Amino acid sequence: MTFLILSSLRFPLAIVGARIYYVIFDWSYYAKNPAEIFAIWHGGIAIYGGLITGAIVLYFFSQRKLINTLDFLDIAVPGVMIAQSLGRGEISSIKRLTERLLKV
Repeated sequence: MTFLILSSLRFPLAIVGARIYYVIFDWSYYAKNPAEIFAIWHGGIAIYGGLITGAIVLYFFSQRKLINTLDFLDIAVPGVMIAQSLGRGEISSIKRLTERLLKV
């Protein structure tokens, strides 16, 4: 149950953190177009911001619930790896590579 509560906190905050990270590193554009900061549907989130925000939420959550942070990381890291592979399109890349190798 504790992990579900953490996930329900971490996922939306990670999306916000990913957007903030992207906006910070492209500030020259967003300073001129402040309305675009919230236009996430136009693209522009960075995985690093999501990972940093997720790690911060995990740390504070584990400290509040008196759970060892490293033990909690053992649970969270496989999900991060799966999300990274899906998010970057690695599965579709593997599929295309397999199709090309089988054609030869």
